[in-house]
Amino acid sequence: MICAALAGCLVSGPDDPKYGEPGAIGKQNFPGEQGTSSSGAPADGGAPAGGNAPFPAPYSATSPAPATPDPTSPAHKTSAANILLTHDLACMTCHGNASQVAQEKWMIGGWAAASPGVDDPLAGGEVIVVDGANVLAQVKTSSDGYFWAPGSDALPMTAKVAIRNKNGQISKMSGSLGGSGNCMQAGACHGGTGGKIDFKD
Repeated sequence: MICAALAGCLVSGPDDPKYGEPGAIGKQNFPGEQGTSSSGAPADGGAPAGGNAPFPAPYSATSPAPATPDPTSPAHKTSAANILLTHDLACMTCHGNASQVAQEKWMIGGWAAASPGVDDPLAGGEVIVVDGANVLAQVKTSSDGYFWAPGSDALPMTAKVAIRNKNGQISKMSGSLGGSGNCMQAGACHGGTGGKIDFKD
């Protein structure tokens, strides 16, 4: 009788959940679990191995529009002081709201590399700043890897940033911006121990 009862329990009914073939859940993430890169390693900041998030749509060469004017090395295009552009230059020192140096005020500014460990610029890539579901800025990188977004640099403490290349590869910053869009400042940021902005596994 016990055997018969057990046999009855093992019979699937029409309303029972379907779990698929054994092994079908291999390499899948639990809800809220960090994503993985295409190599299987954890992606920078938990970037998903597929999809567009936090970008609202797939990569487009025309939207947002390419970065213009294009700052060119070795000298800042519009600077009477001939400020040299370097990959660790803290753009917001001049372009932040509190500065009286530059006329253009930016929300965020910096430089991104095409891949880890190289000085090749992320040309024609994208940078997005989000706060929850709100897109605060989405801009293209210039041909030499610099990016900037006009606006107030008084960002929400919870705002986050991500980059994307032309192939749709995404890398997210692991933490929030902490209210500052000065990506290349020294200390723990990308002008210091944070290292280059790139596509780290």
